[in-house]
Amino acid sequence: MIGNREQVVRTLLLAVLGLIFAYETFQLVLIASNLRPVADDYCLAGVANLGPIDYYRYWYTYFIGDLSTLTGNYFLIALPAVFLPYGIGTSVTFFACLILLSVTIVKFLNQKKTTRLHRLLSFTMIFFFVYLSWIGYWFTLGRGNSGDEISRGVAGDMVFFGSIMNWQAANINYVVLPCIALLIYSKMFTNSFQNWNLLLVALLGFVIGGSFYVLGSVFIFLIMLQLFFNYVKFTDSTIRSFRNEIIVLVLALVSIASSYFSPGAQNRRLSYPQDVSFASIGKTAIDGIFNWFSTLYFPAILVTFLLGAALCRIFSAIGINQFELDVTKFVVTPLILSILTFVVTKVSELFAYKAWWHELSSRTFLYIFTLTFGVYCMDQLMTRFKLEFSLFELVIGSSAIFIALYSVKQSGDAITERKVRWEQGPAQVTLNMDPFDRETEWVDVCWRELEEKKKFLL
Repeated sequence: MIGNREQVVRTLLLAVLGLIFAYETFQLVLIASNLRPVADDYCLAGVANLGPIDYYRYWYTYFIGDLSTLTGNYFLIALPAVFLPYGIGTSVTFFACLILLSVTIVKFLNQKKTTRLHRLLSFTMIFFFVYLSWIGYWFTLGRGNSGDEISRGVAGDMVFFGSIMNWQAANINYVVLPCIALLIYSKMFTNSFQNWNLLLVALLGFVIGGSFYVLGSVFIFLIMLQLFFNYVKFTDSTIRSFRNEIIVLVLALVSIASSYFSPGAQNRRLSYPQDVSFASIGKTAIDGIFNWFSTLYFPAILVTFLLGAALCRIFSAIGINQFELDVTKFVVTPLILSILTFVVTKVSELFAYKAWWHELSSRTFLYIFTLTFGVYCMDQLMTRFKLEFSLFELVIGSSAIFIALYSVKQSGDAITERKVRWEQGPAQVTLNMDPFDRETEWVDVCWRELEEKKKFLL
């Protein structure tokens, strides 16, 4: 009788999840149909030739030398924008973000002894929970106003939500590349990593160093610290035992140096401050640590945390709970990275310019930490205290899911509303704030060139 009752509960739970996931799928279809470019999304496909060599040469010479960023821009923004219909092509990067975030959670869970069906089911659940929590996180953050609003104007944090939904160039730098770098780092300093092919290891170093400067430098610093710590901690370790990690470090340094000394980067550098005192760097770094705490908006963190806990609870309820959580790599490390990237961002702005979108990578790492920490806490509660399911837990979990579902609806509505404005003319995402659309001259030039490319192909 008990077994039959558990089966009924499991069936009902799967049915409810099916309805939630179906609704999310409907909203994803809306996004894929209605999403349109914004700001430099137009330029990444419009102003450069689309042959890979010419594309890299153009941007390396005139604007940026970050090889990983250029690769992401080329394959996830430029090619889809030109060769696919608007909406589908523009949403490729957005879907790439969801997939990479889902892979990150899969690696965190580190499931053991599962069948192929269970792996497929668990990844499907993770994907939809990631979408639910990802949009819930940014929308809830946007409805509040955390941190310093000066750089974000009257729109406050809604510019973050608008950028994550619309601005695919920002998603490459501040979501896609941070996830890839974290996944690479998670494989390092393991026994299996020592057997990896040297060419692949070298490529990973280029990927880390070829990301934008803040991300590359933060991971280089983290790898250096880990190398020093492991060498001191393990008395039997030698330099050779960390051969692959050292290769990653060296190639990352080579990659970031090649970007810094690229013609495009050197030309841009002339437009920024040249003399920055060590005193101002130190003060900015210390202030950055404290300012990071001011960006924490509790409602957004709480909703994300509860959704992580709900994911763990649901996994247990349907019998998918054979996992070994990689807490160090996917809970502790993202929290450290969130603080580090925020501090390094504020220091780097002394040498360049201040912009609210520079905070996106720090908040992405904070999202990963919060979601995985929610899973970890629920797992510990169920393991150590044999937590019984209660009405209170149902109400709290359902409330978090409801808030996230409302956020998902708002995301679909916002994309649809902007598409209507976009067809009539410029459609800036957030009033009086970046990212700009075609009402800005340089964006309009890129838009016209993109349209010419698409017409030529047709």
